[in-house]
Amino acid sequence: ANDWINSAVPRNIGYTHWCLAESALKKQQPSEFVSHMKEAILLTKEAISRAEPVRERKNEQRKGLNNITYFVMRVMEQQEKGIPKLASKVILKKYITALEDIMKPMDGGVVDVFALDTLAWAHGFLGNVQKRDEMQMKTAKAVYELAQRNANEQIVTFSNLKTFLRKDLHDIVNGVAAILNPSLAGTP
Repeated sequence: ANDWINSAVPRNIGYTHWCLAESALKKQQPSEFVSHMKEAILLTKEAISRAEPVRERKNEQRKGLNNITYFVMRVMEQQEKGIPKLASKVILKKYITALEDIMKPMDGGVVDVFALDTLAWAHGFLGNVQKRDEMQMKTAKAVYELAQRNANEQIVTFSNLKTFLRKDLHDIVNGVAAILNPSLAGTP
């Protein structure tokens, strides 16, 4: 029973609570948002701790760290709008560092575009513009390289980039559009 599923289950349930929290926010139900975010963070912490003991679970640990970093940022954004304090910059910095540390051995190998995007957003949220820009460049490069691999020797340009990527990466492409296509800089 010492398998990857032991950490994947709480991570995915945590993700589900995050989805419910975002839905509650759209419905202007801040107390529901807080309740679901508390569960999302708690379950994701559990997933990370279950993934730590076995070296082969680095992928699960990285996914959990990516999720919790994003969740903490979302909570902090809403704290600025008046919800009760659930997180702090110290906590966010702790998760950013852990996510960056776990990704270091992956340099040159498989790149997690989602984690790079989260790190760019987190550094920007904390006001670290230089680190944000560095992560955005890495994200843009990773997105382009992923499209290249998926293109089966077809030519990849900015205009056809999304064709070679899963739909869940399209928002990330939009986020780094000015880097991928400098002529878009400054356009909404």
